[in-house]
Formats: sequence, structure tokens, C-alpha cells
Amino acid sequence: MTGPLSLPADGTLQILVICACLSLLMLGLTAVVQVRERQWPEARWAAIPLLLAVAAGLSARLGPGLHLACSVALVAITLRNAWEFRGVARRASALAAATWMVAMVAARLLMA
Repeated sequence: MTGPLSLPADGTLQILVICACLSLLMLGLTAVVQVRERQWPEARWAAIPLLLAVAAGLSARLGPGLHLACSVALVAITLRNAWEFRGVARRASALAAATWMVAMVAARLLMA
């Protein structure tokens, strides 16, 4: 199937795309939950991985070192959030970290 909303043909690239998208959705959900509950310090912590995801995306063309640093920092802070947050935000952060790590592995396999 081809079209603007179709997935790439390569299986590893499909995994990368699906995991990265799911991770971004979970990072956004975490931030929304914290803002909705008026947990302002936690909302700031939840926003940091979203900013790092944008930085990782923009830095992908600039150099692998900066891209990797942004991705590792994103995973570390998201794991911290999964440890500190409660309820839906905790589960969303844990899923975001896990799917981002799978996306990182898929990216390494594609670049090898």
C-alpha cells in the first residue's frame, strides 16, 4: 500500500516509525496529564523530554553525537519521570521510555 499515510516497506524502519510516534504520543500525554492536574513542577519535568525529542529530531542532520546525546538524555529524564510520577503519567512515561529505546535500537540497526 502506498500513499501519504502508509508505512515504509522496510520492517526495521516500520518499527522505528511506530515506536517513535508512540513515544511522542506518550510524552505528550504525560505533559497534558500533569498540566491538567496542576502539578506544575512535574509538568516542567514532563515538558523536558518533549523538548529533547524536538532537539533530537533537529540534530539528526547536524551530527550523530548531538542526536545520540539528546536521545540518551530523553530516555534518562523519561525514566526519572516514570519513577517519580503517579498513575497515568507514570505508565505513559514508562511506555515512552521503552518505545524510544526500541526506536533507538531500530535506528542503530538501520545505520549499521
